[in-house]
This record gives sequence, structure tokens and C-alpha cells, in this order.
Amino acid sequence: MIRKECIDMDLITRPPNLAISVQRARQFYTHFNAPPLYEHCHEVFQRASREGMIDGGPLKRFKDDEEGSKLASFHSTVAESMLYHVVDADKLIGGSVDLSFLKEGHPLLDPVVRAELEVFSRLTELDRQGAPTSEYASVLNNGPAPRALLTKLADYAVTHNTEDRTPGHISHHQSPLFRMYSSQADAAKRLKMDAKAGERIYASVAELFGFPLLAGDILKHAYRINHQVIHDHVVGMIEKERAEGRLGATQTIARRLARVLKRTLRDSGFNVEVVQRLEKHEGKIMRKFYKQLAQRHKALPTSYTPSLEEFIAENIREYSLSSINDPVALKVIIDGFNGKQIDALPDADNARVIKAALDMVTVQMEILQIVEGYVPTYTLLRKNNGYTAHHLDAKPTLHDNTLPLEVQVKTRAWDDVASHGKAAHYYYLGGDPEFIELVSSAYHDIIYRKQNGDNGR
Repeated sequence: MIRKECIDMDLITRPPNLAISVQRARQFYTHFNAPPLYEHCHEVFQRASREGMIDGGPLKRFKDDEEGSKLASFHSTVAESMLYHVVDADKLIGGSVDLSFLKEGHPLLDPVVRAELEVFSRLTELDRQGAPTSEYASVLNNGPAPRALLTKLADYAVTHNTEDRTPGHISHHQSPLFRMYSSQADAAKRLKMDAKAGERIYASVAELFGFPLLAGDILKHAYRINHQVIHDHVVGMIEKERAEGRLGATQTIARRLARVLKRTLRDSGFNVEVVQRLEKHEGKIMRKFYKQLAQRHKALPTSYTPSLEEFIAENIREYSLSSINDPVALKVIIDGFNGKQIDALPDADNARVIKAALDMVTVQMEILQIVEGYVPTYTLLRKNNGYTAHHLDAKPTLHDNTLPLEVQVKTRAWDDVASHGKAAHYYYLGGDPEFIELVSSAYHDIIYRKQNGDNGR
């Protein structure tokens, strides 16, 4: 137990460490007899910690200089915003709620934290109005980029479903300080709008910020609410593939192939990175199936006009993990050859080196065909958005105990375009391109730090 005296002393000289912030938040919600709200906020806080959105290191290693103060302030502000994001920011002013029990230094007395909670409340209003992205842009690109957007991402990735909205969330609470649902019907209505915002906005932003698992979870929760037929089909489909061993068998093959490719290319002078993506996220599979079915629905003759959801229900069972090329995937990034950067080589040399690497990968895919019964199909993809990659899409033909496996071969520059440029997944996931551009510019520092491996630290 952290003694109260320690909390007060710590607040005088430096931002509190995360353990103190959590303890103080628990005391705050206990004061208002609102433990379910604390539990939800703490879960959001924990998810953000796991993703690296917040980090206690700069708070523990606090240095009283510009950089140390900036880092500590960033993580403290994000953490406190997450721990109090259910607070209705409008009720913090004007004396509508008695907050006289708060001690000096409490985050709800901090104008910076209050400003973040105001932004979070405004974003929530926009979500539930189905507002256009232009209205979000005016909130997020009005001075310093609000950290409340990070809170939104973590909140959306934590479960958003009506069943989990306990009576502690759906009631007229004794204090008007919190945003509450008035009834189960009110919760269902608002959560549907939340889910639409997750699909339209927050999944793409999470991908942009470098949180692909977060993006997938946002989509999964959104589909659970607004496209339950697809959600249930994909979840059941993956459970079946795991139980019957096809997913595990394919993952084993991919791991072995990754080791062989890395060793072969390095032994031949290549500086190479082999990235394994051993399971496509359920939420992103749902998105993929939805988009394909929506395209099919759009192409229907006018004489046959079921609603999109009816059409999905009729046809979703045609789709399985074998319907996509990449339920399991490897990305081979060739960065250098014999000490030289491949992307800096003259065009002719660059082409020869890339072909040599591709030939080595192709040989291993041919061996895979002999040993495992996979038949690879080669494609050089060049898209208008700048995406470039050699794809080898391998499908099992001799056995029914494995799934498709995709191998991509890219240079570092090609991968940068696919990961952070116009061909990035945050565009593919369906985000408004202009809005994504605005967020990318406004939140450049956060995105830069995440891309460079320090998760915003």
C-alpha cells in the first residue's frame, strides 16, 4: 500500500510514477462509489502500457532538465488522461460537482489534464453524432496535438460491447461527474456509433501510429457490434483452424522457412531482415471479407437487391482462411549487399542484386513445393500509390492440413513506402486520406518516436 503522505510529497517535486497515479485514481473512484468505472479506466491504462503508449521509465528516472521534464510530462499526462477519461470534462468547472476533497497537485486540478479530458469528451460527442472527419480535424489540429487521441485508441481497443456495460456503467450515478449510459438501450445505441467511429477513424489512426494489434482489436470490437455475422464467422473459422491444426502446421513451416531464408541470404552477403507475421489479425480479416462482399454486393444486377447485411449473411460462409493469400506471411527486407546499401546502388546494379535475392527466395519456395506440396505463384506488384514488392503466394495443393503462405521480397525503401508512405495499411484500412494526412502531420513526433523503436519515449 502506498501511503497518502508519500503521494502528496511526490506531487510537490515531480510527476508521480505510474503506481502512485493508479493508486490515486483508485482512491478517487472509491470516493464516488464507482469501482466499475475505475476497473474500465485501469484496463485502458494497462493496455496502453502494454502497447508502449505510456512508460514509467521517464517518471522513475526523472531529470530536471528540458528533455527529462518533457518526457515525464508527456507520459504523465497520457497516463492521467487514461485513468480519468470517463469524467465529463464540463462538470469539472463551474462548481457543479464538489471537488474540494482533491489535494493540491491532483490531475483533475491540472489545466493540462483537464484540456485533454475536454478533447476526449468532444471526440466522444463527434463519434456519437457520426460527424464528418472535418470536424475531428478542427479538434485535433488546433494548436498542440492532443494526447487524448491516444486515450481514444486504447479505449477503443478495450472491449466495446453492451454486455460488458455493467449496472455500474448504465445508471444515473449518484454523481453527475461521469459520462453514463441511461439504460441498456442507450448503451446499445451509443456503442453502435462508437463502433462506426472505430471503423471509420480509429483503426486507421492506430495503424498510422504504429499499433497494428490495437488497430485489429478496434476493428474486431467494431465488427462484433455492427457486423456480427462476419465477426462470428471469422472467430469460429479461426478457432476451427487452430483446433484442426492447419494454422499451427502452417506457422511451423513459416518459422522454418524464415530461418532458412535468413541464413541463405546472409551467407551470400545480404543484410536482410525476415519479419514473421504468423497470424493475420481477426479484425483485419473481418475488414477484408467485408470489403470483398461489399464490392460483390455493389456489382449485383438491379433486379436483385438484398440489403448489404442480407447479402453478407447469405454469402459469408464461402469465405475461409484459404480465401486469402496471407493468413500466414513472411516479409523479406533486403537492406544491403556486401556492405553497400541496395537502394543507393545504380539502377542496373540495384536490379541485379534484387534479382539475385529473389532467385534465392524462389529456390527455397520450390523446395517448399517438393517437401510440403505448396505451389507458389509469383507476382511483381507495382501500384499507383507507390507500393512495390515481389510476392510469392503459395497455396497447398497436395494436402489439406495447411493454409496459404505469402512471402514478400522488398528493399528497405519499398518497405518504407508500404509501412509509412502512401501505400501504408492505415490507408488500406479505410481511413479518409486527407484526414490521415492531417493526423500524420499533427502527430509527427509521436509517430516518429514509435517508428524508431522507442514507443513515444
